Amino acid sequence: TVVFVPPYGPMNAHNIQPWIDAAKNAIIHPSVVFVSYDGKPTVIGKSVKIDSGSVIYGGVDLGADCVVGHNTIIRPNTKVGVHSVIANLCMLEGNITIGGHTLIHSNNHLGQKTTIGNYVFMAPLCVTTNDPEMNYYRKEYSRDTGSHWKHLGGPTIEDGVRIGVGSIFFPKIHVGKQAMIGAGAVVTKDIPDFAIAYGVPAIVKGFINPNDDSIVKCTKDHS
Repeated sequence: TVVFVPPYGPMNAHNIQPWIDAAKNAIIHPSVVFVSYDGKPTVIGKSVKIDSGSVIYGGVDLGADCVVGHNTIIRPNTKVGVHSVIANLCMLEGNITIGGHTLIHSNNHLGQKTTIGNYVFMAPLCVTTNDPEMNYYRKEYSRDTGSHWKHLGGPTIEDGVRIGVGSIFFPKIHVGKQAMIGAGAVVTKDIPDFAIAYGVPAIVKGFINPNDDSIVKCTKDHS
């Protein structure tokens, strides 16, 4: 039997429901809340650390060596790759995929159907959106049938993208690999690989030389 070692320590068995598949060396604060969802399993990989006040739903998959900060909410069907950080006070609305070695700073809001690659840097106060028509309780919206779901689509942010503070991403846009998005940008259209874009709306102002922006890959064994 494992027990808490306050304020942090291995998980107490009474806090882990049958639908939670958690590595024994995961470090989870006693105040973390697990919420079941549609019978889906939650997977918490080895050496994952979840800080106080966070809420983790069923259907979440946290890869090895991830960190979830204080008071962060991760809703169902969200997958986070190895060695990524979802920092304090973030809201992940579910149906989100985040790659490995990615840093999502504090106070970020990620809408459903957002896809983020590996080695991405996202500064604080960024928002991804997913409803291009804002049909909540309009003719195209139906909570009963879920017909509104087909209209939703979050942005796709490729590997190595760097995102400045306070950026906003419109639904269904694509940001190419290792692009750089300036602070306060409102990204309304696709951004190509290695582009430097900023402004409202964001406009491509130049390009990064790929030879000057190589990603230093992590060598840690996360298996």
